[in-house]
Amino acid sequence: MCGILAYVGDSLDEHQFETALNLLSHRGPDDSGIKTLGNVTLGHRRLSIIDLDSSSSQPMTCSESEVSIVFNGEIYNFRELRKNLVKQGTIFRTNGDTEVLLKLYLEEGIKCLDKLNGMFAIVIVDKRIETTYLVRDRLGIKPLYYYHSTEELITASEVKAIAHLVSQDLPFNEKAFSSYMSFRASVFDETFFKGIYSVKPGTYLKVKNGEMTQKTYWSLADYFIEKQDDKGEAYYLRQLRKILSSSVNYRMIADVPVGAYLSGGVDSSAIVGLMSEQSTRSIPTYTIGFADKGYNEFDFARITAEKNSCSHHELEMDSETYLKVLKKLLVYKDAPLSVPNEVPLFLMNEELKKRVKVVLSGEGADELFAGYGRIFRSADEFRNTQLLRGKNNLSVKETEFLKRIKQKYGKDFFEDEVDHFFENYSYTSDTLKSQVLNERVHNKQMTVSLKERFREIFNEVPKASYENKMMYFFQKIHLPILLARVDMTTMASSVEARVPFVDHRLVEFAASLPLKYKLKWDSSTIKENDLYLAEDISEIHDIPKYLLKKSMEDLVDERILYRKKVGFPVPLNEWFRKNYFHILEDKLKLRDLSSQRIVDFDGVGELMRELKSGSDAKIGMELWMILNIILFIENYTE
Repeated sequence: MCGILAYVGDSLDEHQFETALNLLSHRGPDDSGIKTLGNVTLGHRRLSIIDLDSSSSQPMTCSESEVSIVFNGEIYNFRELRKNLVKQGTIFRTNGDTEVLLKLYLEEGIKCLDKLNGMFAIVIVDKRIETTYLVRDRLGIKPLYYYHSTEELITASEVKAIAHLVSQDLPFNEKAFSSYMSFRASVFDETFFKGIYSVKPGTYLKVKNGEMTQKTYWSLADYFIEKQDDKGEAYYLRQLRKILSSSVNYRMIADVPVGAYLSGGVDSSAIVGLMSEQSTRSIPTYTIGFADKGYNEFDFARITAEKNSCSHHELEMDSETYLKVLKKLLVYKDAPLSVPNEVPLFLMNEELKKRVKVVLSGEGADELFAGYGRIFRSADEFRNTQLLRGKNNLSVKETEFLKRIKQKYGKDFFEDEVDHFFENYSYTSDTLKSQVLNERVHNKQMTVSLKERFREIFNEVPKASYENKMMYFFQKIHLPILLARVDMTTMASSVEARVPFVDHRLVEFAASLPLKYKLKWDSSTIKENDLYLAEDISEIHDIPKYLLKKSMEDLVDERILYRKKVGFPVPLNEWFRKNYFHILEDKLKLRDLSSQRIVDFDGVGELMRELKSGSDAKIGMELWMILNIILFIENYTE
């Protein structure tokens, strides 16, 4: 796990390159290396996890050729790949995965990506064919950003290193801020700086003679094909347990201590159970929460920790510590934070790095197995509104249903699936955005652009059911946002996070499952597709993540397995009513010009008055997002 930086062009300032590389030192505090090949310079900051010997340092070059590589991540099946290469006569001088990756490329070219099981961002320089490749793993676990002009190409693990090397000031990207206020992140491949983009998951960029082309080597859409055959629950249970066990086993491979997050929910409990099943050592586990009642899951985490004889650690935090860390994380992320729990995640990593260097996390299970029950169940809402559209003489029940739909969404009919999902997935309303954002950032055209992004994703799987289109969106767009959170909060602490649920074999398997094994109807009192809202149904008359829960009945305590899903709540309303209110109020009084180009300060002031007089639980979160934007802009304009 590392930080990488590469420059292609003829105008490189070597001192500036070294400075930019050192901006990534938190990602790799153990070692550093720079290598130049013609007009390409590669930089690497190393966090030593596998093969701690200095012979595995990067950039790594094959002495028999003109091929060099920098690599951030892990290739979990490197031992099998190495064994096959040795049979073919390949000689190795190290025991790590970087050399296996390099030698595999020399043997098979860029097609070698098909054989990799792992998380990775890679830059390959092949002087034999005067080509540079920028590669990102299938699901976007590891980040890779780039800036490309007629004079230069710059790519790095974090935006800040690129921004340091670009010879001109990069303006803020209004599209990203508009998306953030709706969806808590940018749903585009664009960052918060114009000109800096993210390499798409499952793709590589090929740069030759100044020209850049994008190639897809793995497509998630290929697996979202409606399956007509049903192999039966028993078969799917065996397959799920087999693949997930293998995935966990792979991710426990390390030459340093390995631990796990333990939130008290199904996903992390399943990971810990599988780790304990495969290990002779006590697993170090970590959970964090707040002293405020209802804002921690310590009791549930203890159930799993005791069941698996874990070495368990609990942490509490307060509002003062929270704000200090938030400001710090904005510098690491190069973007406003997506969710409030990024702060406690970072603090947990700061604690666990005292004992472990690798941590396993449960991201991905909700996206793969329909864990967001209320959203996926809302497909029934949409279908029912379509059936009632234009119908005369509505019954009392139908009238009441449409009334509740209008209360929920602000309208009772939708143009199509995209229109419905856009409303459902949006965290803030169009009215709220008009109130708190500058009209340059939020306008009709910007809303059209955002909705077209959703339509573009849905159109990639046109024959899928509405539920599967939503699941595809969550895996294609929402999951990389969560993975970026995990990457930032761990790498900021020089810790490596691994995500067993995001093994591409498991993703492909989950996409093949009939819907009933992910979102299982479980009621004899009402019928599926009846006139109810999703919140009336989810986890009351159905079981989200059914197959995963069923497969874990021997490892996860029943008190955890089938209880209602709980997020990671942060007491933002209470904090804003106390000390955070004055902090944001002071920011508004300063009237920073850069912030005013994004935020409507008068509208924010009105929202703050609503917080004092009302009880809407979302206002604290909305003000938290605005504070993030202002602090982020302040940091970069300074």
